[in-house]
Amino acid sequence: MKSRINLYKIAISCLAATLIYEGSVKQNAVAQPLPDDSGIVNVRDYGAKGDGISDDTQAIQKAIQSVPRDNSKHVTIYFPKGTYIISQSLKWLNSEGDWYPYLSFEGESRTRTTIKLKDYAPGYNDPDRAKAAIITGSQNPKSDGGGNEAFRNSIYDLTVDTGLGNPGAVGIDYIANNKGAIRNVMIKGQGKYGLNFSRSWPGPNLIKNVSIDGFDYGIAALNHYQYGITFEHISLKNQKVAGIINKNNVLSIRGLTSINSVPVVQNTTRSGFVTLIDGNFSGGSSAVSAVENAGTLYARNAIATGYQSVIENEGTVLPGTSVNEFTSTPFKSLFSSPQTSLNLPIADPPEFYEDVSQWVSVTAFGAIPNDYKDDSAAIQKAIDSGKSTIYLPAGVYNISSTIRMRGSVRKIIGMESFIKPVAERTMPSPAIRFEPGKYDSITVERLNVKGVWEHSSPQTLVLRDCAYGDYKGTKGAGSLFGENVMIGEWSFEPGQEVWLRQLNTEFTNSTRLVNNGAALWILGIKTEDPYTVIETKGGGQTEVLGGLLYPGHGNSVPTNDVAFINKDSQTSLVYVTAADGEGQDYTIHVQSTQDGTTKKLTNNAVPNRGNGSVVLYRD
Repeated sequence: MKSRINLYKIAISCLAATLIYEGSVKQNAVAQPLPDDSGIVNVRDYGAKGDGISDDTQAIQKAIQSVPRDNSKHVTIYFPKGTYIISQSLKWLNSEGDWYPYLSFEGESRTRTTIKLKDYAPGYNDPDRAKAAIITGSQNPKSDGGGNEAFRNSIYDLTVDTGLGNPGAVGIDYIANNKGAIRNVMIKGQGKYGLNFSRSWPGPNLIKNVSIDGFDYGIAALNHYQYGITFEHISLKNQKVAGIINKNNVLSIRGLTSINSVPVVQNTTRSGFVTLIDGNFSGGSSAVSAVENAGTLYARNAIATGYQSVIENEGTVLPGTSVNEFTSTPFKSLFSSPQTSLNLPIADPPEFYEDVSQWVSVTAFGAIPNDYKDDSAAIQKAIDSGKSTIYLPAGVYNISSTIRMRGSVRKIIGMESFIKPVAERTMPSPAIRFEPGKYDSITVERLNVKGVWEHSSPQTLVLRDCAYGDYKGTKGAGSLFGENVMIGEWSFEPGQEVWLRQLNTEFTNSTRLVNNGAALWILGIKTEDPYTVIETKGGGQTEVLGGLLYPGHGNSVPTNDVAFINKDSQTSLVYVTAADGEGQDYTIHVQSTQDGTTKKLTNNAVPNRGNGSVVLYRD
């Protein structure tokens, strides 16, 4: 156990995180309607008024269930600016009335689009029988809509208001698996929970640029121990009991600001695992600490004002209203190493916004989604048109040659579209090549590619809400940012700087990430099956901050598989594993070679979580 104080450094770091958060909220508050031909389902077309008076519940539910959807037909339900009054839960059901995923809610902006629960709505008056305004669902659901196939469920750019006289209300009851996000959202009002993750299985997913004002608890994760949730730039205020309560889950948090007199974070059980960096907590009561921990806690760069301390650990108040770095369980090392994290520099991705009138669709150049014909030439013409923002309306696009990202392109928006080969198993390699372009960065959003993403440009590349395929960095490739990404294999080259948030990596039977001389930073990671997660070599640096590895994954049983391999490089690792039974954890968590000597950190040398392992490691 250790707590080191550096007040000036912590204050500057927390202030920077707050300013970044406030800046991103300001940017994303700008109204940005989606193009009519982007494949959206507009709730106005189903009778929703958005006038702040009419009850729009049935119209919105009709829009949700109007379009058949599957894993290649994701549907975006679009809310133009307005206030949409509801009196019952908006449930993510399919056209047959069954719980189903592959759905997004998207508003024009969080300041102009509001979904508001009617004041004193029937069924929302009992805090012991909490009821949500919005409930997402799974493809393989339980009776409450929970399940572990809640794929690509997302909510963007809107406000959820639970109104008055609804003490049993929940703003959003959310599950999303592998890839899903709540981004640029405000949740406000009164009720039990602002954001609830208590059904099975709530993650992995990303919650970013989210503000929660009010409720007994701002955020609650009270049930399942899998798979983990990643939070970044979260603002909490005016909670009655606690800002965040976690029972068994894995929470990875960066940039948490709170204005509250109650505890900011309660980690209540042995299985609970919280990684918390860059926290700024004000308005506290001298009777409580900002963070109350009964499980595993890794905290870095946190400052509390008004509270008796930053941390109360297992009932013991740890003196100090600022913490540089704290671990509730010591770091393990195989060689002589500092008992701290690597503390790599953290950067936020560049942002680019352009008025929708300047966007151009690939369909304007002849691409036709879902016709199974070759769209390669049409997509390339759109990219080479001189426009900065290119979008692919919802659907599947087929290609037979490499798509080259270059020229004036600054953003590609996919609307959860797919790029697939014309003929099965004949995807060109790479499917997409990022070549030198006019600007410093290029961003790809909501695009699913069955092939290799090759980064052959010094430009910074941002992959946001993207999935499938493999990423390959080449010599001289620029920096990489990945947010809410589900890509199989990754390879990074010397000199690259890489920041990944909410990384889900599977679909491959080999090493998932190879870091050859790069600086790799990960906030929140999830894997399945017993394969090596990261190999760091060539003098690379790898820092993992939070996440859950699932090596057993039901029927697969690890033998002598190694989770992390380090070859004459540097790593710091903060993670847990889930094990469903005996022999379903990694046998070796870390295998490190330094100057010709190899050592191994085995499963029996790390703490037990009750249903897996807890690993804090530094090389």
